[in-house]
Amino acid sequence: MTKKLLLAAGAVAALAFAGAANAGSIAKTSTISGIALDTGTAYGPLTIASEATDPTSTAPMATAAGGVSIVNTLATAASVADGATNVYEVIFTPAGGSFDGATQSIAVTATGVGTPTYTQLGKRSDGTVAALVSVTGNSGNGTAGSVTAFTLTTGLKATSEANITVAASVNLIANGVRIAVDSTEATTVARWSPLLKTAALVATAASPTAALPNYTSFLTTNATANLATAIKLEANTNATGAGGKFYNTLAAGAAEATIANVVTGGTLTVTADAGGQLNKLQPKIDAATPATATLTDTTAIFTIADASNVEGAGATLSLTQPSTAVPMSAASYKVAFLPTFATGFTAPTVAYGPIAAGSVSLEGTNFNAPWFTLNNANNSATLRLANNGTTATGPVFATLKANNGSAAATTTRVTLTNSLAAGQVFEITGAQMATLFGTNAQNGDLQITVQGDGTVISGKVRVRNVSGATFESSLGNLK
Repeated sequence: MTKKLLLAAGAVAALAFAGAANAGSIAKTSTISGIALDTGTAYGPLTIASEATDPTSTAPMATAAGGVSIVNTLATAASVADGATNVYEVIFTPAGGSFDGATQSIAVTATGVGTPTYTQLGKRSDGTVAALVSVTGNSGNGTAGSVTAFTLTTGLKATSEANITVAASVNLIANGVRIAVDSTEATTVARWSPLLKTAALVATAASPTAALPNYTSFLTTNATANLATAIKLEANTNATGAGGKFYNTLAAGAAEATIANVVTGGTLTVTADAGGQLNKLQPKIDAATPATATLTDTTAIFTIADASNVEGAGATLSLTQPSTAVPMSAASYKVAFLPTFATGFTAPTVAYGPIAAGSVSLEGTNFNAPWFTLNNANNSATLRLANNGTTATGPVFATLKANNGSAAATTTRVTLTNSLAAGQVFEITGAQMATLFGTNAQNGDLQITVQGDGTVISGKVRVRNVSGATFESSLGNLK
């Protein structure tokens, strides 16, 4: 047996109680800038809202020099014999961020020992903080002392939104031999996560109906139709973060990040598809009106100056009947919101949404003409509408719901005529509609919308094949 294999009696005794390395843990009493990494029942990292301005190498996000306290609790307490001195190598290793500050300290949590002494304490070139800690049992009655934890106090710095982890290891140094006592795997102590949900708008879409005979009023008891709770910013839950909260920084004085202190306002944009009448239906978000210069038939832009308008129950999009009688058209509406953020937070460049905020439909005026011939050398088709009433209708629209061509997208909508006169018939061929749609499709599914009393309007489709034979199918009354 060589001299290198011989262990002194003290080292043999150390091996007896050291055994294999145990898996320690980062305690929930650890703190960053005074905030405990404590969810109430267990450990959890400090969570910073990712909306906070990104830290960089030239503008890092950092605690004060002694602003972080990482408590590494040993899985099994280390025993120190009465009168014996154990030397522990204690190492804390960061990743994703770095330890910061001119000084570092490592404290010992123990019973039955004297005041620890330290050598080689400081930050190494690899970024770790390490120390040799000498601990002497001093019970005086033969009872062994007990070491249960080591606490690192230093600063912490981030230069990006990478999760910051800390790992720890404790080794017993006996006669130049390193014996593993405890090892704590890399544990996230700070992370970035979005405060606002990706789908941050909540809308319960409504579909008010414009009434016959002239569609100048909604089928309601008043002049306003509330389309939807059009915008409501929601926060993500943070059940596993420190205290279940989001914060705005690593630094001292870190405040809880909430919608109320992050979002200061923003721009809400309402859009409508073809047929929209935003410039006639006086849109409002609660009591707010759109900027006059941005109001068109299909767009209304609102400046939200008070963030409370987009919190709580959310703001409501409403359309009001115009003061002068204007026939309403069927149309769908959407909303999108681009928030402005408080200082220290970076506002997104892409709006949340758009999401459906409801639609206006017309009473008794829609019917379908399935697989209507548009461009077909072997067949031709004609749509015939008859107004059997005594009052002229409003406009007649056709929507191409589906087609087998490539030149026109589904849901293309066109005006066929501005009115059906009382007692008169309107006819249009498939080829004429194909030209209006701008499609090369041979066939397509059509939805016909007539602003008129569906009980007195009849519809028919006539098809003539290449041999000259004619076939007719009734679409019936539109009620």
